[in-house]
Amino acid sequence: MIQKIIAESLALDVRQVENIVRSASHCYYHFRIPKRNGGRRDIYHPAKQLKLLQRWIIRKILLRLPVSPAATAYEERCSIALNAKKHARSRFLLRLDFRQFFPSLTAVDVKRILMQNASAIGGLVDNDQDTEVISKITCRYGVLTIGAPTSPFLSNRIMEPFDAHWLSFANDRGVAYTRYADDLFFSCSEPSVLQEFPVAIAAYLRQQNGPKLRLNPEKTVFSSKKGRRVITGLKVTPEHKVSLGREFKRSLRTKVYLAIHHALSPEDIASLRGLLAFAKDVEPDLLVRLQAKYGAEKMIGLIK
Repeated sequence: MIQKIIAESLALDVRQVENIVRSASHCYYHFRIPKRNGGRRDIYHPAKQLKLLQRWIIRKILLRLPVSPAATAYEERCSIALNAKKHARSRFLLRLDFRQFFPSLTAVDVKRILMQNASAIGGLVDNDQDTEVISKITCRYGVLTIGAPTSPFLSNRIMEPFDAHWLSFANDRGVAYTRYADDLFFSCSEPSVLQEFPVAIAAYLRQQNGPKLRLNPEKTVFSSKKGRRVITGLKVTPEHKVSLGREFKRSLRTKVYLAIHHALSPEDIASLRGLLAFAKDVEPDLLVRLQAKYGAEKMIGLIK
């Protein structure tokens, strides 16, 4: 029984684990954050004891399950920069988006992938009772939530069959495919090839038993080398390079200037260090130029 294994591993009483599982859907803090393009996003953050069980499930179970190479979010060595670079050399780009991605992934989907990959988990989860327990720990009222640490890992594993299908479909047509969370990206260098993909994917989703996903037609975007290509917030230049964009770089230079002249708070300095680390990953030449302008010693002080 999975409750006993969890309890022994975490030095808890089995009854404690059972109580957490029983009340799991009630053990979330709800708050909202602004969306980048307007509106507000619901976040459900698990309480401390529930999060402890979720993190155990990530370590002991989810990291053993297969993930497609097309998935470029949430996994080790994945990033928005890697996602963008996979499409940088293509002339034509298609972006598709799922409606309500996490809430569309359900306890039924969680149970399915656990049973399909029972051998990979080494016998930890091998019956319906165990899968029911795991689904209760990782789902809130039967669906994944934004805020639970297990949700990103589960989403990539639930989507593995989808990713495998469309990676093969795309490869057969000379098209690159990646999925960054709920954003799908297809790119190629031949005109008109991408036109069939939105209709084909919508038809595929209607025929599947799960997960019950739907595309958001309002966010379907075709772009080409002649226009502005944006992939997960990063710009692709006509020279096939991934760029942070002028606005981001202008803002970053201003913040570096203020930091060097002691005009930023400790909180803003911490935020700037995160931005500099991000810039180093995406466009390392920018840091070289900043060091040349402000001095390597001062920049190293900010990067550390």
